[in-house]
Amino acid sequence: MCTVPPPLVERGGLALAAIAHAEPRLRLSGRDVAKLAVLAGEWFQRGADMPDLREALVVGLPEVVHSPGALVRNRLTRKMPSTPTFAEQREADRRTTASPRVSEMRECAGHHVQPRLFRPVDGETLCPACRSDDDAEAGVAPAIDAAVRGGAAARELLHARRAGAAA
Repeated sequence: MCTVPPPLVERGGLALAAIAHAEPRLRLSGRDVAKLAVLAGEWFQRGADMPDLREALVVGLPEVVHSPGALVRNRLTRKMPSTPTFAEQREADRRTTASPRVSEMRECAGHHVQPRLFRPVDGETLCPACRSDDDAEAGVAPAIDAAVRGGAAARELLHARRAGAAA
């Protein structure tokens, strides 16, 4: 048996307690959980996850379990997953390693003192600041001015009507 790091031993103990809580035939005492936590932690160290552990302990249980601690020890030992090879560990690391957040970003094609990265939504080549500058140059600003003037005119009309109704 190899040395299991304390966080995995703790995780193993919590997993055994959760399984024992969910399956009445595997009710373990606190002493049993403490003794078996190292074995469960070794499962996690070898790449197993909670469903693997639960399946190994629960599937095919007899109707009556006279010694839950002995049965769990036997199953944890007998069904222990093999230690992954170095190549398998590397492949697993490669699959689980998330891509860096920067890999999703693109450099803006606009004019900046330093390169500016942004996350494109639909294949844009300009950052939001450059796109808004382009929009202003393309005539969006006059449209905004017209909307502001229209709102002011509507407010004046409403005030005039209220003033006329009050008089």
